[in-house]
Amino acid sequence: MLLCANEEDAAAALELSDDLLEDLALDLHREKTEIRSFDLGFKFLGALFVGDSIFLPFANHKEPAATPTLPSPLDLRTYLELKAATDTPCRPSTSPSRTRSSERPATA
Repeated sequence: MLLCANEEDAAAALELSDDLLEDLALDLHREKTEIRSFDLGFKFLGALFVGDSIFLPFANHKEPAATPTLPSPLDLRTYLELKAATDTPCRPSTSPSRTRSSERPATA
């Protein structure tokens, strides 16, 4: 689907598309290709486009997803108090299983 501002631009875009597809050894099916306007309407991938409306097939219609609700934000002091109460200090591990082989002490 190519969207253009007017019929002349659409005709030029169609010719350019045909040339580009030909360079790729692909064919544009002219019997399936037409220039249409939103005012007259057209169907694409099962949806009907008419004017500024889009009509979806009933079987494919889905209710919009519910807007997620988020908890209210914490003020900085409450956040830091909760973080201090739940976090343990994070220190790099020095056990041999966690160090790189190049950093392990040599054994004799």
